[in-house]
Amino acid sequence: MVENKNKFPLVRYVVEGKVARIQLDREEKKNSLSSKMIHEIILAFSKARKDKNVVLVSLESLCKGIFCSGGDINEMLGGTESKAVPAMRKYVEVLKQISFFPKLTICKLDGNVYGGGVGLMLACDIVIAKRDVVIATPETKIGIFPLIVGAMVLKNINLKKAMKMLFLGEDIKSLEAEKIGLVSEVVPADEFDTRYEEILLSLSRKNPEALLAGKRELVKIFSGNLGSHLESLRDSLIQVLKTRGAIMGMSSFIKKRRTAND
Repeated sequence: MVENKNKFPLVRYVVEGKVARIQLDREEKKNSLSSKMIHEIILAFSKARKDKNVVLVSLESLCKGIFCSGGDINEMLGGTESKAVPAMRKYVEVLKQISFFPKLTICKLDGNVYGGGVGLMLACDIVIAKRDVVIATPETKIGIFPLIVGAMVLKNINLKKAMKMLFLGEDIKSLEAEKIGLVSEVVPADEFDTRYEEILLSLSRKNPEALLAGKRELVKIFSGNLGSHLESLRDSLIQVLKTRGAIMGMSSFIKKRRTAND
């Protein structure tokens, strides 16, 4: 049974049996993470947490070819109190919410993911990726650094691989991402949807009490002081956003994007 409980303009919330699907739906902006969109993701996860029938949450995208293009650069530009600070606070809040979510979370990565979207992906317990999708943290290319996302990357892969990824900002294809530990499994495009639904069905049939207990105890072991680290990194990023190099880099990026769209 499919029940559409969506009440949000940028995020769809759909319940199918024991699975809650939270679907990013800001196609015109390639699912860039505005404060409003992040707030809606937080509300959607809160609904899933309260729903006693929901055993697991699937984080998905309705934007073809893109899971998430990262943070909304227009909001981050200049680090102003009116835009950047609330956006960074919301972003850290949603990463903490997903990372410490009591129910199992799984990310359906069937499109490219950049910057802040990588943080969302890595906050999930399981990531199933379509072959040839791209994962990247390109922030250094526009004068900033993926400080908050960096914590999520370091939580999942070894230091040398993380440093290369974060500082160079190069594209990583899903097969390489699987090798270094960024994703759980890579599936060919023509088999992806079938395999993903098989995984959801398998998980939804397992003892929910066992899943809750397993998630609770593993989070205690592996998440540790993640919340306080994210808050500290958020404050550092806000300062970086105010620098001349960051302002110039982001302004140039926005100008090039507008020119390309004309």
